[in-house]
Amino acid sequence: MNKFTLVLGIIVSLTIISCSTSKQLSQRQINELDKALVGVWIGSEIGQQLKDIKREWEMVRNEDGTFILFFKTYYPTYTYEHEETGYWWTKNGRFYEHHTGYHTDVYQYQVLNENEVMFTAIKLKSYSESDGTYIFIDKRKAKE
Repeated sequence: MNKFTLVLGIIVSLTIISCSTSKQLSQRQINELDKALVGVWIGSEIGQQLKDIKREWEMVRNEDGTFILFFKTYYPTYTYEHEETGYWWTKNGRFYEHHTGYHTDVYQYQVLNENEVMFTAIKLKSYSESDGTYIFIDKRKAKE
């Protein structure tokens, strides 16, 4: 067995183990999902993370604990759009949002009513120019 084959085998094995672990974590945590958070949600904020910058998002939280998050960030001279995916779960009044391949953000959350949820950041990995307080309300997107 040459070195290339050995290295390739190790890489493939680690990839399979990594994917398997993510699915196992999601399956364990699926029992802790707050069903009130499932659905399509929209939100926005201005200046809470980046001074004078507006951000909008649409978050699709699925019943299987996966999510897709679409962001629009409005800078003075251009608009930046991107998409993030990952897993979400709830435990003890906290909402966990694991961004695939990156980090897990943690929020305290409160269901205000069937169409609004307030989130307060506890631990974020995103860049911020603010004083550290980050609170926002997600609103259930109206069906089209």
